[in-house]
Amino acid sequence: MYGEIDIEKLREDISEECYAGSFAGGMEEMGIGAMEVENASDKEVIQMAKELGINLRKYRV
Repeated sequence: MYGEIDIEKLREDISEECYAGSFAGGMEEMGIGAMEVENASDKEVIQMAKELGINLRKYRV
């Protein structure tokens, strides 16, 4: 559906958002923590990105 996605880049960007969001309390409310992102399967990372409203097209390879 999205073609090939650079999962590691996506995972890195979500982790950075988690660290930044933790200071504002935003990610905690969504139940997404940086450790969860690092340990998530590729499918779970894509689902997290969708929940965060991240444009997956930016991560096509």
